[in-house]
Amino acid sequence: IPIPRKGALFMKKGFVGIAFLIPLVFIFIVKFEPFSNNPPMPIIKAGGTNIASTEGSYCWNGILYAQCVDKIYMSALDQADNLEPKVVTANEDITIKFRKKPSEPIEVFSISKGNSNEKVPFINNKFQAPSEAGIYYYYVTTSWKQGDGNYGFSIQVK
Repeated sequence: IPIPRKGALFMKKGFVGIAFLIPLVFIFIVKFEPFSNNPPMPIIKAGGTNIASTEGSYCWNGILYAQCVDKIYMSALDQADNLEPKVVTANEDITIKFRKKPSEPIEVFSISKGNSNEKVPFINNKFQAPSEAGIYYYYVTTSWKQGDGNYGFSIQVK
């Protein structure tokens, strides 16, 4: 029976350690997005349907560099009106979450054509769609320790 050399045994242990470490690093990068240079996009859903959102201006301090980006939207309404409204039912729950948990509460505002913003009750990551048919525009804002972000989206209640 050949006797393994001391270096060969170390190489096997080193390989096992690296094989264990690589998935951990991958999970860390996916979960915490340490190299991201912009805030995370929200996951907005009504029922099982995703609702697309538009990213607005933001400031973000990433590991590689910090930046502030000014988007060219004239108003929050212009930002929310950028995508086709997603059809939802009256009083349906709309959830808003982020893969990276914000350090500040998420705030949601309903936006009208008269440029007035009304804060929407947002509890347990959700709010209710209006009961009356129509197109509605929303503005979402929150912050993390690395910076802040804001987003717009629209729904159509049928």
